[in-house]
Amino acid sequence: MAQEPIYSSQPVYENPEPEKKNNTVKIIIIIVAVLVVCCCLTLVAGWFLGDPILEFLSDQGVDLGLALPLMW
Repeated sequence: MAQEPIYSSQPVYENPEPEKKNNTVKIIIIIVAVLVVCCCLTLVAGWFLGDPILEFLSDQGVDLGLALPLMW
């Protein structure tokens, strides 16, 4: 009576390696979202702090050539 070997050369259960997902799209979406948020924050800060910044720069002698503060 011949017995089969307990450990064969080929495993009974194969554990396939998990496929690596392509994260490039996720990374691009995150970068674009961060840039959009930064741009929005800059616009909001410019809206609320624009006049004091322009006044400070004009006091320092920097002329940006903007006529908007003169119209108000």
